[in-house]
Amino acid sequence: MATVILLFAFIRIWGGLTVTVGSSLKLPAMICCLPFFFVGKAKGDDNMGYIDDNLMKGEQVIYRTKLHWAVFLGPTILGILLLIPAIILTGPYFVRSFQFLFHAYLFNTIRFFFKLILTFCFFEVIPIIWAIFAYISLKTSEFGVTNKRVLVKVGFIQRISLETLLAKIESIQVGQGILGRMLNYGTIIIKGTGGTNNPFHKIAYPFDFRRKVQEQIDSLQKS
Repeated sequence: MATVILLFAFIRIWGGLTVTVGSSLKLPAMICCLPFFFVGKAKGDDNMGYIDDNLMKGEQVIYRTKLHWAVFLGPTILGILLLIPAIILTGPYFVRSFQFLFHAYLFNTIRFFFKLILTFCFFEVIPIIWAIFAYISLKTSEFGVTNKRVLVKVGFIQRISLETLLAKIESIQVGQGILGRMLNYGTIIIKGTGGTNNPFHKIAYPFDFRRKVQEQIDSLQKS
């Protein structure tokens, strides 16, 4: 996510320079921003539409959770690591661009700015694409516990859904590493009758999710 923020900050700075250099540089900046607008509209504002649309008669949602923001750790770390060689290689272009801008060499200024952007994007394109897919996964994944079932939906292009009756659940395992315990996320493995195992990774507040399932199973057995 830090890589995305740095890219937006750079585009903002670059957009401010277009007042001096010329309006022709605004088009590439707009193109760079377009994927983020489309990603923001991929699911809309309601992140729990699947669960609400698949409730049975008399079924009520007891608890909801989602993927943890840790899904952005991978692209962020990679983006920071690739940022070092990107700064080293784009440094001379940045200096030369301001030198040409100071001397009012418009064509050379535009040429070096484009080299600067292309070199920077060459190194950061993989982390940015990774971050976009992580954001889509975050916005399109749903985890819910009702008074009758456990409902899970992950994925956007390749969707995986799980709807298990509470009576069919044998156990729910939670796995956490050191970082998961610090940031409160983990892997949930739902074991149903018949030996089916369904793992879901990087779930926010996994122990709360398991506790709510166990509470509803206990209430179902007592009723």
